[in-house]
Order: sequence, then C-alpha cells, then structure tokens
Amino acid sequence: MEPLTIFGLAVNIIQVVDFSTRLLREAHELHHSSTGQTAEHVELHQISASLSQMCDSLAYTQSDQRSRLTLVEHQITENAASAKAVAEDLIAVVKKLKINDESKRRRWRDFRQALATLWNKDEIDRLQKRLGELRNSLSANMITHISLVQREIVKDLNALRRECEQINVTRTDTVKLLLQEITKLSLNAFTKKHLEELEKVLGEIRNSQLKIGREQMILRSLRFKEMLDRYHAIPKAHTNTFSWIFKPSSFPACDARSKITFKEWLSSGTGIYWISGKPGSGKSTLMKYLYGCEETREYLRNWAVGGKLIVSASYFWIAGTEMQRSLRGLLQHLLFQVLRVCPDLIHLLFSERFSEDRIEDWSDDLSEDDEDESGSTDVWDISRLQTTFERLNRTTDNTKICFFIDGLDEYSGDGGDHLDLINLIRRLSEVSNVKLCVSSRRWTCFEDTFGQDSRHKLYLEDLTRDDILRFTRDKLNEAPQYDRLMQGQQSDFDLVSEITRKAQGVFLWVHLVVKNLRRILIDGEDDISILQQKLEEIPADLEEFFDKLLGSVDEAYKKQMALLFKVALLAPEPLSLAIYWFLDSKKPYQTCQYPLGVNILFIEDRMNRRLNGRYKGLLEAYGAPGGKTVAFLHRTVHDYLKKPDIQSRFLQTNLNIGWEACRAIVAAEPFSAEQTPFVKATFGPQVSYDSLRWLLDNGADPNRSTSEGTIFWIFLNDYGKDSTRDDEFLSMLLISGADFHKAAITSPAARNLPAIPNFCEPLSRLIAEDWKNYLTKLLHLWTKLLKEGRGIDPNHTTSSHSSWEVWLWYIIQWQTDHGLFEDICVRVMELSLECDANPHARVKFANDRVRRCNYTVTKIMNTFFTVESMDKLRIILDEAKQRWQEKYPKTLEHARGSRKGKQERDQGNSRNYPRCKKRR
Repeated sequence: MEPLTIFGLAVNIIQVVDFSTRLLREAHELHHSSTGQTAEHVELHQISASLSQMCDSLAYTQSDQRSRLTLVEHQITENAASAKAVAEDLIAVVKKLKINDESKRRRWRDFRQALATLWNKDEIDRLQKRLGELRNSLSANMITHISLVQREIVKDLNALRRECEQINVTRTDTVKLLLQEITKLSLNAFTKKHLEELEKVLGEIRNSQLKIGREQMILRSLRFKEMLDRYHAIPKAHTNTFSWIFKPSSFPACDARSKITFKEWLSSGTGIYWISGKPGSGKSTLMKYLYGCEETREYLRNWAVGGKLIVSASYFWIAGTEMQRSLRGLLQHLLFQVLRVCPDLIHLLFSERFSEDRIEDWSDDLSEDDEDESGSTDVWDISRLQTTFERLNRTTDNTKICFFIDGLDEYSGDGGDHLDLINLIRRLSEVSNVKLCVSSRRWTCFEDTFGQDSRHKLYLEDLTRDDILRFTRDKLNEAPQYDRLMQGQQSDFDLVSEITRKAQGVFLWVHLVVKNLRRILIDGEDDISILQQKLEEIPADLEEFFDKLLGSVDEAYKKQMALLFKVALLAPEPLSLAIYWFLDSKKPYQTCQYPLGVNILFIEDRMNRRLNGRYKGLLEAYGAPGGKTVAFLHRTVHDYLKKPDIQSRFLQTNLNIGWEACRAIVAAEPFSAEQTPFVKATFGPQVSYDSLRWLLDNGADPNRSTSEGTIFWIFLNDYGKDSTRDDEFLSMLLISGADFHKAAITSPAARNLPAIPNFCEPLSRLIAEDWKNYLTKLLHLWTKLLKEGRGIDPNHTTSSHSSWEVWLWYIIQWQTDHGLFEDICVRVMELSLECDANPHARVKFANDRVRRCNYTVTKIMNTFFTVESMDKLRIILDEAKQRWQEKYPKTLEHARGSRKGKQERDQGNSRNYPRCKKRR
C-alpha cells in the first residue's frame, strides 16, 4: 500500500478515536431536534457512518491487496477494523437513544448520562479502555511505519544521489536537501493535525523524488558507455599551448595570431566558428582545451547576459563505435549534456510524456531491457532526437547554448554523408540562442560551408610555431642527458628550432620525433651531430615517417605487428588492452591464459610497454586501469594503414585474422570480472561481445582446428570451470555453428556446463528475427545436443533444475501467454521423451492467470495441446513411461505405493522458476 494511503487512513482512525473519547469524557447537553434526535447524536451518526463507509472500502482494498501489505500496514488496517467496530457500537447506541414523540420531555445532562441508560459503568469503562488501547496501538504502528517509510525513501534518495553524482547532474544538492528533510521527520505529537502535516511533507518529498527519478530516466536513456572515451583519449594541451587564442592584441599586426577573433565571437558573435588545419595539427587537442578552459566560459557569460549558460561538447571518432561516429551519437551526447546541466528542461521537453496516462508507456520505452549494446536505448532515433532539439530551441529563450563539435571529417555513421551533418549544424546555428564551434580537416565540403567568413575561422598550422617550439624544448629538457649534451655543444646547430621548422605545424609529427630523439638520448648518445643526422633522416612528410617507423620494427615482431594492426583496423570498436596481450602471445592458449600471479593490471602494464616499444607507439592504450582499450595514435595512422600498398608492404601475414581475434577475445573475457569497482561503475563491463559477434558474422570459424583445439573447445574448457563466463558468449558460438559434441568429447570440463535452455534469454537477444525463427533455431540446437555425439542428459540437474524441466516451464509459458508455436512445443516434447527425458517430471508454474499449479508431463499435454497433438504425444509418453518402468521399477513402485513418497516426489521434482518476462 502507498505510504500516503496509510497516513490518510491513520488520520481517519485518530479522528474517530478522539471524537469518541471526547464524547465519553466531557459533558455534552443533549438538545431536542425536530426529528427527536439530538444535534450531538446527528454529528456522531454522520461521522460513524462515514467511518463505516471508509472501512467498507478498506476491507475491499485490504482483501484485494493483502499479499502486498507489510506487517505494520496490516496492523494499521486491523486498527481501522477496531475503529469501525467502535463506530458501529456508537451508531447502535444513537439509534436506541433516538427520542420518539412519546418521550420528548426526557433530557440528559450529557451523552455519558444518556449512555448510562443503556450500558452499565463497566461497559462504558471498557469502551474507554478500547479507545485508549486503539490510540496507543495506532501510535506505535505509525511510529514504526514512519520509520520504515523514512528508511525506504532514504534508500531511494541515496541511490538517486549516487546516480546524480556519477553523471554530474545538478540535482545532487537538491537530493541532499531532501535527505536532510526526510531524516528530520518524527511523530512528535500524535494528533490529526500533526499526521496531516507529516502526510503533506512526505507527499512533497515523494513528488520531488518522482520528478528527479523521471529526469534520471531520461538521462539514463540518452547516456551511452563510450560517451567520454574520445574526450579522455585526446591528449591534454601542453603548458601555455593555445593561450594565444584569447590574446590577439598582444601580437604585432604582421603575426597571424593578431587577427584571431575567437574571443569576440564567444562574447558577442553568432553562428559557426570553424577550426581547421592539416592532419595531426592538434585540432582535437585545441577543441578539448577550449571546452575545458575557464576563459571560454568567462567570455560566453558576456554573451548570455546574466541568463543561463550551457556549454556542451562532442567528439567524433572514426576508430570508435557506431555511436561515436554517427549523428545519433552526436545528438544524444549533446542533448544529454544540456539536460544534465539544466534538468528542469526535461519536464518542458517531455511534458506530454509525463502525463498520468502516458508515463507508464514512456517508462516501458526507456526500460533497461531495451538497452542496446552501447548502453543507451533504442527509443532514441534520429527523428526523435531532431524533434527534441526543435522543442529545445523553442523552450530556451532565457538560456544560451554553445556547442563544441570536434572531428566532422570523422563522421561515418547512420548511412548518410557529410552533407547531412553539415545541414544539421547549419539548422542548429540558425537558432538565435545557439552557436557552434566546430573542427575538421580542410575538406572542400567544409571549406565551402564554413570557410567563407574569414572572421569565423582559423587554420591551426599557421598559428602554432611558438607552441611547437615550447613543447619541443620542454620535452627534451625532461631528459637529463639533453641538458649535459647542450652544455658541451660546440656546433651552432639548434635542434629545437630545426624540429619546429621541419614540423610545418604538424604536432603529431613533433610528438613522434621528440619521442624518438628522447629514446636515443636515454640510450646514452652524447654527440649533437648524431642527433642532427637522425633528425635529417626523419622525413618531414607524416606518411613517409610512418613508413620509416614500420620499417624499423624488429623482424621478430613483424608477424605479430601485422596481426595487431589488422585486427585494430577491422574491429568494429576499440578492443581491450587484454585482448591485444593475448593476440601478441605466441604461446598456446592453455599456457598463456592464467600465468601465476597475473591479473588485469599486470597484463595492461606489460602490453602497454610492447605497444610503445615493439610497435613504435602507433597503437595507444587509454582509459582507467583495469579497463584500458586500444586505438590508433591518430586518425592519420588509421588512414595510412588502410591504403592497399601499405597493407601489401607491412600487413601481409599467413595468420587467420578471424581465428586469432576470436581466440584472443574469448581468452580475455574472464578478465572483465577483475575490473576495479570504479571502472565497472563508470564504464561498465569491458567485454568485447560485439567484436566477437562481428568476427563470427564475417567468416571466423569457431570449429577451425589448430594445435590448440578449436575456438569453441577453448571456450568450453574454460567455461565449465569458471562461473564468471558469460552465457551470451556460449549462445553466440552455438548459433554461429560451433560443434558442441566435437568439443565436448575432448573437454572434460564440458560436463559442468549448465542446462542449455537456460540460454533462452540471451539467445532471444542474439537472433534479431521473429519468434518462429528463434524457436526453430533453438529446436535445431536442442536436437543437435540430444542426438549428436555422446548426447547430453536432459535430466541432468544444474542449479536445482534440469534442461527438461526448464523446457516444460517454457512450454507452459508460451502456451499460456498466446498458444502459439504448438508444433515446435510438441516436437520438443517428442524429441526429449525419445531421448529418455523423465516422463514423470513435474514443474510448478505461476503467472497472472495461473497461480502456483503443479504440472506433470501428462497435465501439460492434456491442458495445452489440440486433440491431434495429444494423440500423437500420448503414444510417445506411454512408451517413455514403459522404458522408465523397466529402468527404475523400484523407484516408481515406491512412489506409487507411498503417500510419503508422493510428497517427496512433489518436493523433489516440483521446481519454482522465476517468472518469464514477456517479450515484445
């Protein structure tokens, strides 16, 4: 029962108790009424009748909701029943005291005197005692109830607070205030007035909690797990780098930096400001710097003129997931950030969704069960997101919004082209209270759209000479050997200036060159002429530099380098660093899986060293320890390696890429359970389920034989021993054609596998087709498992139930819900009974219409199937029972002949299964 309903009930009870007590204790002169009944009697009769009516309603509610009442709520409803009894007694007295025409002259000084004509003193005292006990009982119950309500609300508010803090929503302080308010509540005085005040305060807290909960529901649906990955992967700007963008007046007129108008655009400009430049010139680093810079917000506040200011940013990433390179991901990310900062907008944007008649449907749309692999929900498509942004533009008159969007050239999702993205940005920029700072390469489509106004654009490579000079000098000075080298220098050669000149504004080239030279210094080189020679050997062109780096990889590592780079190119999303560790291992799976003392942090540290050393840092790990993933150092590396001539020169390998990738993904999967709580809470489990599925869909063979066994054997051998293995991996491998029996024959751990039908839930999510096709594939799988090779035992019990019992439960579920797929259900029963499934098995089933019924195989057959199906099954069932009679005669004889044996069978064979969720 709702807590506030209990409060309302308690108010009614205490009102009757107080009134009845006052009647018995105080003197009330009884005046004649026109009907012969006193005014006091009339009032008492009305209140008592009203209470009786309320109690009648309560009695109906109580019987309807009895199973849902807590103990204290049940006790309060018992108090209501007691109050009803008192009221009925008083109503009966009123009726008896009604003055007829013959006795109009009779008067009593008070109600108690009148009552004394019908009851003796002991009866009146007993009524007073009943009222006192009722008050005390109700008071104690309400104190307990308030404590329980406080505890429940505090629990819910703490969960809201943690979620608000996790995604940095501005409601955190509001939730903290609500927590303070709820903890102060107490039942200081047990009166009608105080109960009503408590009810009001609780109602306000509940409404605030509901409001914030709905806001969180929307924010959760918009959020996806990779949302901040690209932001964290972009390197932080070096000290004082890019500070010139806010100080154009400090440079002479001949300096290109003096013409930068970005500060003015922030303070008073409109539309779009375009940041462009060469590949590797530092555009993303500048965008990250601008978004996080206090000066940016300071100048934007001038534009907002005292109104609400929202600054939001998103970063396209061509090497990332679908959400990181699509319009949907962009719009969800921007909308999430806007609503996170200004959650009040949620109720303006979705007011019709939060109406009483639609909130349940909307909640279902945004339920966690609909989450896709990215973590967000399918409720958000491009059309709905664009409609929401149009509403946002109409409801934010007093709010100014500035969007930073990085890497327009890295957009590649949604099946559209860059013109779709350009049109979206232009539409957003046409809103008076919205402006955008965007960055991209100098492609023609962007130049034609954003590059026509010289005041609202900049080319980065023309402006960063001093930044590169400072970065180079500072990084080289970090090596003690460089300082000693420069002190003894006899040459006029300036290494820092030469690097800056040769860089031509490409920060990525500088980063790689400085890293290379620092390694030479650390190795002990003390001759400046050698460094000069090394620098001269490095091509100024970035791609030629990549050629040189790949050519310098040790011959012993080139085969593995080709494998790692090809997997990185082919993977649909960045894979974990642990997967690359297994990819790089030349040892058999069994010996490299769990070396003594190895954990995820050890693996990440070791593999990170290999990426930087063996493979020249062109692949880079990012993310929190325990959840690091790998991506190319820069988009230019990705583009370079995709060229056919580069692949033929450096990425040729006789390794089966699909097999190796599957092997590594499955091998690394258990390490997802070792992530730190922080990583799990922030980023979710780092299991590359999507990547394995993608590889299998693109031709990787789970049954491919090697010296280590098949990929499926590897999985089974570990799955049977490790409870942390994910059922969805097994389901996916089976659906992809993995040979269960071929692997199981050589895998002793396979006998510990759980019952295959337990995978109905993950299998249904795997097969994106209708129910008929799903069940047909599941039946095919069940047939293979029963018939091929050794065959599994359908009666083998795992986790308190067998595969056969699970099948029976699902058959009842399907037939109870909709009566469809009878042919498949009948075939499952035929097949299972022919393969020695227990014909006497029982299951216990409960749903909204059938409550906790025991079903035997015979009862299932007679209840749910047509006559034709029953006739067909009856023959097979009789044959199965005969075989069981021959196999287990003593067991069956004992079961039939003993009531105790029947009870034991019921207890042993009847299983309670969780209610199955109805699929949409």
